[in-house]
Amino acid sequence: MRREEAAALVVELLDRLERDGGEYPVSLVQEIHVYGPFAAGAREMDNVDVHVEFEHSERWLEETMERFFQARDAYAPFRKALRGARRRIKVNLDRRPDVPMRVLWRRGEDFAVARERLRAIPEAQRELTLPELDGLERWISGNTPELLTRAVSEGALGVGTGGGVEYLEVVRPVGAGPLEALRVTLREPGYFKEGAVWMWWQ
Repeated sequence: MRREEAAALVVELLDRLERDGGEYPVSLVQEIHVYGPFAAGAREMDNVDVHVEFEHSERWLEETMERFFQARDAYAPFRKALRGARRRIKVNLDRRPDVPMRVLWRRGEDFAVARERLRAIPEAQRELTLPELDGLERWISGNTPELLTRAVSEGALGVGTGGGVEYLEVVRPVGAGPLEALRVTLREPGYFKEGAVWMWWQ
């Protein structure tokens, strides 16, 4: 999905929040944040990650417990109220992700402020990516090339060869510069140990 399409999905969510903000459960929303590849400026991504902070009202808690004991997704009605039928916008209503996020809107703010913040998110510059990654675009999605480039430039990753195969190797622990963001983006924490080979290609 192109960045323009992703931004349009977020605008739809903000429009829905502005229109239905007085109706339950949308009325519970306190803050809207974006994170993941979109927030990092990626030009293409699989989906848009949105985190929602909301009031855990007595009614919400009662309904959540009821759906829980029925083995149903407690968040499903809330997500649908925010994103409609759109499936490529992932609404996180659970624990706040431990990743960098950009706030778009807080209760009490004008929605024009949220839309301006959305437009102001800078787009990543792909020309800064590693020459070693040329031709691998189909295998590396989102803002991962930019994160890899930053990791190498900051000395957290090294590019090496072994047996005719090029690879990227972690030379500093997780949490150094963009490595933490890489770990979260790729959902592969087991690979991110000091000295571990992360990627290789012929």
